[in-house]
Amino acid sequence: MNATSPSSQSELDLPAPLRALLALESGTFLFASLLHLGSPISLGVAEVSEPRIIPATVVEGAIAFALGIAAFGAIRRRHWARTAGIAASGFSIAGVLLGITALALGAGPATPLNRVYHGVMLVVLAGTLAVLLWPTSSRGAQKVAGGDATGGNAHG
Repeated sequence: MNATSPSSQSELDLPAPLRALLALESGTFLFASLLHLGSPISLGVAEVSEPRIIPATVVEGAIAFALGIAAFGAIRRRHWARTAGIAASGFSIAGVLLGITALALGAGPATPLNRVYHGVMLVVLAGTLAVLLWPTSSRGAQKVAGGDATGGNAHG
């Protein structure tokens, strides 16, 4: 049985589009991880391939796992979902920045697909993190602004 009241439970729930986005992000990193094993992947109408970059496989696999845990928590409406999403998004941003830096320093072959993917995912992950960090209730928004829920000053 859940100890939270319905109103507090709704504040814990992440919006459906955000739950879907976490799952989609996880899936794209899993796909990228598999691509960096160096074997082409057939999508039916096209075949996608990237050079074999084992460190990228490891990092992207770890990101897929972290985002997958966050997506699971969000979909199952676990109380820790927001925290997991924040942690996974921050970890993912760090991993993408590591990949961008490694490619810029010539540590691996840079392909157009890889450059575009890193850039797009950096923006998407930053947006996900921003939404996760945004206050979830009007009371939280007022506290951020420096007042309490009654409109008065929280300090006196």
